[in-house]
Amino acid sequence: MNNKTIKYASLGLGGLVGLIGIVLVMVALSNTDNPDGLGGALDGFFYVIYAAFITCAGLAILFGVLQAASAPKKAIGAVAGIVALIIVFAISYGMAGDEVNWIGKSAEEIRQINEKYSSGVRTFSGAAINATFILLILAIVSVFGMEAYRKIKK
Repeated sequence: MNNKTIKYASLGLGGLVGLIGIVLVMVALSNTDNPDGLGGALDGFFYVIYAAFITCAGLAILFGVLQAASAPKKAIGAVAGIVALIIVFAISYGMAGDEVNWIGKSAEEIRQINEKYSSGVRTFSGAAINATFILLILAIVSVFGMEAYRKIKK
């Protein structure tokens, strides 16, 4: 597969996901009077997100393996990045609790929320939030670190 094929395939896939997203937004906006219809549209949003994530992750792994096979010495940085990402996910999962404590909700509402969702779902959502914050902080620190490095190096 050459670069043009990859470019057009990814452009087409991105356009398809965008088109599905637009259709789901229109469905959600047209069902604002019917909460059940809105919930169904939100389910559709999540399925599009899941499909896009799985597709992107699969393609990233596939192209990473193909590139690593062609240039193994250059793959060391990518492997280190994947290991670092796994460590971030492990730390965020370890930090996550299985109780949701929402600010502004009464104790009864919090109890109902905690009963509605399983412990695994609550832990996973907490881990996702923790991972997002950790990656955001790492991105900010890396940007400032690189800028400081560039200033010092001059």
